[in-house]
Amino acid sequence: MKIYMNNKLYISKKDIFYLVTHETNIPKNIENEIIIANNNNTSFIIDENNKDDFMVLTSDEAKDYFRKIDYILNLGSYKNYDTEYLYQLLVVASKHRIALLDTFCKYDEQQKVANMGIRKKIDDLNQFLIGLNDLIEIKENKSRIILPIKERKNYYQEKEEKAKEFLIKMMQPVKYY
Repeated sequence: MKIYMNNKLYISKKDIFYLVTHETNIPKNIENEIIIANNNNTSFIIDENNKDDFMVLTSDEAKDYFRKIDYILNLGSYKNYDTEYLYQLLVVASKHRIALLDTFCKYDEQQKVANMGIRKKIDDLNQFLIGLNDLIEIKENKSRIILPIKERKNYYQEKEEKAKEFLIKMMQPVKYY
């Protein structure tokens, strides 16, 4: 999922991971900006604890590059749709992915090699479906993804602060009347 806000691009780590493992022509300066946003680390370790965290990219070139990538869901383009419409879109996109997959699976090995573009479309569509499902879960309050609206802290800092607030509240003396 990508979010354009406050002249910045917020993009989920799982989408960055997909990008760096599936794209072969990422401009070098965008790769460098991704590495810097990843705390100058060239290794991307994505797990259940951080896959929904967002990285921040600020260069105009990065923002323009990611605008052209349609398989990473742009929140601004879909946020105003209701969940019923999003579910319909999910079904249509899933059927399209299945049709492409059926076609690809019928190919012999030589045809598969010659039609790797279809395989990439299947993978890209799957990534889009993941983003669409995430958005549906956010709208239905079933997601642990915290959107970076108003420059929010990351998920774990926020949870820790809420836990501290709860403990402070629980330690207040009880008033008896």
